Amino acid sequence: MNLLDRYINDLGEKLPAKNREDIQKETRSILEDMIDERAEAENKPADEQLVREVLLAFGSPKKTAAAYQSGQYVIGPNLYPLFKKVLRIVLIFSLISALIGVVSNLSSKIESVGGLSDQSLNALINTTTNLSILVITEIVGTVVSGLFSGFGICTLVFWILDRTLPAKEFQKEEDWDPDKLPKSFDKDKIDAADQIVEIIFTVLGLIALNYFPQIFSIFTFENGILTSERFLSDAFFSYVPFITIKGIFGIALCAYLLSLKHWNTLGRILTIVLDMVTLILMIVMMSGPSLISSTTDWSLLGDPELVELMPKLINILPIAVLSIVVIGVLINIIKNGMKLASKKLA
Repeated sequence: MNLLDRYINDLGEKLPAKNREDIQKETRSILEDMIDERAEAENKPADEQLVREVLLAFGSPKKTAAAYQSGQYVIGPNLYPLFKKVLRIVLIFSLISALIGVVSNLSSKIESVGGLSDQSLNALINTTTNLSILVITEIVGTVVSGLFSGFGICTLVFWILDRTLPAKEFQKEEDWDPDKLPKSFDKDKIDAADQIVEIIFTVLGLIALNYFPQIFSIFTFENGILTSERFLSDAFFSYVPFITIKGIFGIALCAYLLSLKHWNTLGRILTIVLDMVTLILMIVMMSGPSLISSTTDWSLLGDPELVELMPKLINILPIAVLSIVVIGVLINIIKNGMKLASKKLA
């Protein structure tokens, strides 16, 4: 990646999404003309040294980005790169805090179940569909609220800083050096490590489900005898053929993506289709019978408190886990859909 490409990419990082590509194309055209004119005037090749001199005279990406701003912005170009870095950190911590809040809220509701009569408790446990809606609502509501709060607070703080701190605090053009431009990151490059890890874990999961289902059991060793009690229900294992088929297609897709090295339209479409299949399967599993056996002898766990709590969790835990998976799959579908749409519009 040459200096000009690095300059244009760094400029894009300092611009809002709106009109970013147009500004990058216009700036590239201006710089290429300047490089050609200087090379012709000085009768020397347009090498990296000449490009460096042109960029040094043209000004830093920060200065160029500021020149394209009309003044009608929430976060100005001086603070925008820092704002994006801080926002990522804030959103991560907001997500973690929100998930902790979900666990806390669900735990308090589970504890309140302990005071219900056996008849009411059985009614609550058996209404799997209503319970799944409750858990999904709890997760989505808390997570979305947490993310919006983090985004709002971070934006407000930077909006205030942008309008109260003097511009000279951020403008240090004398330190501008083209050689310090950041290396560009290929956003369309497929991470081979991610695909390989997914293949490995999918293969291990399919082997466990199809050939060693007994590992999904509670094991105890007493008086020299090893005993086990399977905690997954027959309803769960009825989905194994569908999980296996989906897993095989997932492995094939990972292999295909590895061969591409860079995302293309077909790769994103296939990923979205497979994610939608996963989404449908998860929803069906959440809406069906309990995925944990109601006949499991939880006394094998040994802990009295855990033994008392597990019957109340047999429906909540699988639904909570599947709900998190559903949210992750939805985010992945939206992300790939947006990248596919942006590529089509480009």
